[in-house]
Parts: sequence; structure tokens; C-alpha cells
Amino acid sequence: AIRVTSPRVNLVAAATPLTVLDLTVPTGQVARTAFIKKVMIYNGQAADVTVEIGTALAPLVRRMPRIRCVAGFHTTLNEDELPAFRFEASITAQASAAGAGDLGVELQIEAEVVG
Repeated sequence: AIRVTSPRVNLVAAATPLTVLDLTVPTGQVARTAFIKKVMIYNGQAADVTVEIGTALAPLVRRMPRIRCVAGFHTTLNEDELPAFRFEASITAQASAAGAGDLGVELQIEAEVVG
């Protein structure tokens, strides 16, 4: 298992999932699984938002409890605060409201990836 950090993802459209960590592998290779160990979110919005983390893009299939993010604040959840859900498909996320640039909802995760 290795620990990887996802790219920073700006959730720019409300209720529109984006891929945070791609777990796809070429045909014939061993499948990858991941456990999220840390979630970092910055809510640049003027209002609180809810962030959902799961799998799939259309629609998102939520795999963890919703995360409430207070306007203008950072939210960080560490491994002891997160469920030990095994992701067997790419990790995706969406926000209840989002905006571009400084008003965005930025998300980054650290995960332990096996395979």
C-alpha cells in the first residue's frame, strides 16, 4: 500500500460530481482499492455548503456521510474521523453549491492505495 495525495479539485458546479482520485487500471492488471485517510476542504463561498464523497459521475453514489463546510473556512477530517470505506472505483465528489476562482469549494484527499 502507498499513500497518495489527489490533485486539488475545485467543485465549480453545484451537484456536479468530479473525479478526485482515479483508480482505473488498464485491462489485465490487478484492480486498485483505496481508503481515504485525510480530507481537506476550503469553502470560499459566502454560504455553508455540503460536500459528498463517493463513486461514479452520473449520478454520484455517496459512500460517506455528508460533510458540512462553513462559509469561508477550512474543514479537515483525519483518518480517525473517517469511516474505513474501501473504494473499489474512482473517488468522486460534489458540493451543494460552488463557484469559480476564490469563491470555489476546493477539495483534496490523501488516500492509501493498494494494487
